[in-house]
Amino acid sequence: MRIVISGARFFCARQTGRNPSTNSGKVMRSGGNSSYIGFGRFDGLGAEKGDLQKSIEYLQGALKAHTSVEMSPDQLREAARYHHDIAMCLHRDGDVKSATVEYTHAIRVIEDLLLKLPSDDPAKNALIKRCKFDLSSALSGLSVALADTNGKDIECLEYSLKALEIRKTLMGPNHPSVAECLNNLGSLYFRQENFNKAAEMYQESLRILLTKTQGKEENKYVALAYYNIGLTYNKLGIKKGVDAIHKALLIADHIWGPDHDQTIQIRTTLEQVKPS
Repeated sequence: MRIVISGARFFCARQTGRNPSTNSGKVMRSGGNSSYIGFGRFDGLGAEKGDLQKSIEYLQGALKAHTSVEMSPDQLREAARYHHDIAMCLHRDGDVKSATVEYTHAIRVIEDLLLKLPSDDPAKNALIKRCKFDLSSALSGLSVALADTNGKDIECLEYSLKALEIRKTLMGPNHPSVAECLNNLGSLYFRQENFNKAAEMYQESLRILLTKTQGKEENKYVALAYYNIGLTYNKLGIKKGVDAIHKALLIADHIWGPDHDQTIQIRTTLEQVKPS
């Protein structure tokens, strides 16, 4: 059995500079001075801390068993995916430095593989497309991990912009996976206090998400997009920021319930920013 980690990795700007710890497997709050909250889940395995450790051990064992001297392109891609999945587990478990190493390893394997695959061979087109999508995921994850560990903003932005470019070229400008990259890029701009650019990224991300849901707002990523927009508007002194956070709270309360970590955080933020 292979543990499959969902590809969606949505990050939210944080209202405060506190360094919260991981207190729920459902929500990972990144440490350090970063401005992110990562969302995702394991298919077939819970995400409590003990389960994360089991996942890491399983994936590391599977990678070791999978690796051999002579590997086909499909096997190399699978090895890169193991490194990526291990990185995601480590990142969510709070070991961001080790996650950075694994993201980097995944990127190196995929880039080497893409150089070897003949671009003029139609039989390899599907594999090349999958590899490029995997590369964009690893680059996006690495950009966040680097921001969490050393705050190299320029390097982080380069990786995030590259991930976005790959996604747009590969999936089209209105694919939900593009919204994911836009949101994470917005969080990097938010961290740099470039709030105008952050708002631009978040707004475009929300537009794509609402297009996908046909305007329905009862979606966790839509809630997070409104939350990010609200925080950014608040930083820009735009009064509609409070309305956006309130809308995020209504959606979160309906989807997750009033006692979920994310709902509590949105409610707390709303109380901090709304006029007295």
